[in-house]
Amino acid sequence: QAIFKMGGEMYEALHDRLIPNKISLQLGALDSIPKQVMLRLAQDALEIAPCSIALVEGRFDELMRDLSTHKIDLLISNFLPKLGATKGFYHKTISRRPVGIYGSAKFKLLRKGFPGSIDGMPLVVPSYDSQLRYDLEHWLRVNDLRVDVVAETQDSSLKKLMASNDMAMIPAASHTVQQHVLEGKLHLIGLLDNVFEDIFLISAQRKISNPVAAELMKAFTLKD
Repeated sequence: QAIFKMGGEMYEALHDRLIPNKISLQLGALDSIPKQVMLRLAQDALEIAPCSIALVEGRFDELMRDLSTHKIDLLISNFLPKLGATKGFYHKTISRRPVGIYGSAKFKLLRKGFPGSIDGMPLVVPSYDSQLRYDLEHWLRVNDLRVDVVAETQDSSLKKLMASNDMAMIPAASHTVQQHVLEGKLHLIGLLDNVFEDIFLISAQRKISNPVAAELMKAFTLKD
């Protein structure tokens, strides 16, 4: 099994050399990862070396399988595998940002008396594929709050679209809604105490490493 696995890696490495001066880099990301994060990673990859980048989005379990079989080189995730399933994988935190509740101008009055003011209010929440869902539920329990969950989705663009069209508020890390805030489409209602969104870069152990992926694991971070 190890021989076949190494043979697959050797084929991939040789295949890269068929395109002169180009390294193939396969990047996977959860649907909930903001597109600007993927953009920054791709930009840094191109600064390291000329490469051909493939971007794939999907569910955590599917992408982890692809990572373990070397169909992708790196995974961008806001979720880590369970403790017993981490063997053969490496990860680093590339971003840690505070999480707040954001809404359209319709909800601005809820700033007064936050967090109690959002009790019973409509909210679009992430699915259980995101650590933020568990952290949000814990925060609601601690503050003895109940919200009206109108939708669950991992699609960050859809969540922002729903919120900016007055459907509901959303929990979000500050940098993921920065543009919408600058444009006046979304407003910070209040920050969640001790709730942060961590974004991780995950790689798998390999006999033959992708040089660009290895350098990204070593040096990449999301700067402000």
